[in-house]
Amino acid sequence: MSTSTCSTSLRVLLCGRCGAPLEAPVAGGTVACRYCQAQNAFPARARATHADEARGAPGPAANDPARLARLAAQQYAVARIPASLEALLFAEGRFLQPARVGDAWSTLQAALVRSRQGDALAAEELVVLAAAFFEALRAEPWKRRAAVESSLDALTLDRHRAALHGLLARGAASEGDFASARAWCAEIPARSDELAVDSEHRVSAAFIVAAEGRPGEILPLLGPSSQHVPIATRLRPLADSLRAHGAEAAGQMDAAMALLGAHTRGLRTTLDLDELRVAWPRPELAPRAYRALAASITERQGSAVGRRWRAILLPVIATFGPIVPILIIGGGFWSPWITAPLALVMIAVPATIATLLDARRMKRQLRLIHEGTAGRLFMAGLTDRTSPLGAFGSGGEILVRTPDGTLHRHDPIKPVAIDVASLVQEQVVARMHPEVPGLFWYDCGDVTDARSPYRRP
Repeated sequence: MSTSTCSTSLRVLLCGRCGAPLEAPVAGGTVACRYCQAQNAFPARARATHADEARGAPGPAANDPARLARLAAQQYAVARIPASLEALLFAEGRFLQPARVGDAWSTLQAALVRSRQGDALAAEELVVLAAAFFEALRAEPWKRRAAVESSLDALTLDRHRAALHGLLARGAASEGDFASARAWCAEIPARSDELAVDSEHRVSAAFIVAAEGRPGEILPLLGPSSQHVPIATRLRPLADSLRAHGAEAAGQMDAAMALLGAHTRGLRTTLDLDELRVAWPRPELAPRAYRALAASITERQGSAVGRRWRAILLPVIATFGPIVPILIIGGGFWSPWITAPLALVMIAVPATIATLLDARRMKRQLRLIHEGTAGRLFMAGLTDRTSPLGAFGSGGEILVRTPDGTLHRHDPIKPVAIDVASLVQEQVVARMHPEVPGLFWYDCGDVTDARSPYRRP
């Protein structure tokens, strides 16, 4: 197979029996699976009738104010994943539940059959699952290509096909196959009145010119913000990262940092940007603005680490305070010259020890902030996100997913109280110590350290 896993010169589809990826002819034909020996009859690859006129960037007509107004009216529509997939996914449908990957794959294969039979719900499921597997199967590039292209063959609506054509276009551009990237992008209507379709074309076209090293062409495609050129919510983090790349290249660092800062949960964490940068490692988008923003957030987090004088002094005073006046006043044969220094020592020594321990705590927390790895806290196996009781009844464990997809158990050394709604809605970002297992710092979410006098917002 070609070195570019998203090349348009190849066709990679799933075997109808065992689900293995097969190289199929673009013009269609029968292919025998080398794994299960099944004979697969594939039709020719469908090509959009608008593909010739869609080549290249959207022209002036695409930015007609009346058309942009129609697109903007669709920005606030709530897009939900199908209810049938909620138990298989998390992070608003972007990632697969680790214990349900096999179930998700079986659901995708069943949805392929149902979608070819005209099942509208199956088509919605295919788009979501294909995108989730495109993220999950980075280590198996041909299988993820087959999952996306097989789903494309089973879809008919522009908004469904555009989502997968966009993945393939950006995947090809990320691998440096710009001819294939432009060909996939050309399959997406350039002047659709559907926001989802228009956004896929704009973002994919902007991604291609960014990968080709032409950042000056990004802002004419995407505009300076979503207020000028509306973008679907699902693609807005990537669109703003591309806009920041264009602004940085134009010397507008403040604008670039503001665009990226909109996706840091109130300047608390870069996790959402980090996940995006792992998903699309090339080109590196707005590198200087990203590093400056990350350093600023780290500095803000570090400034929250302070000495806990109240926690140090109050226990010492409460324990030894009542004894001090007794020693000084009622010392009997003890001289005040002896009892007074003794009282001071009884307070100073415990306070010094507590201060040294607190300095150790501060050092560990600062290292956590500067060197720790942030991850998304979620409940594995969660089946009901509508009520807190659903979380407790799921029977799953709490895990931390780092941007590279690695999973860790959330097993803190000291007890923490996590708001159930915060956990269910995956609003908690946990930063893990590079060397000490179970030591966490919480960037985001409603979490209270039960042994700490302060609350982490």
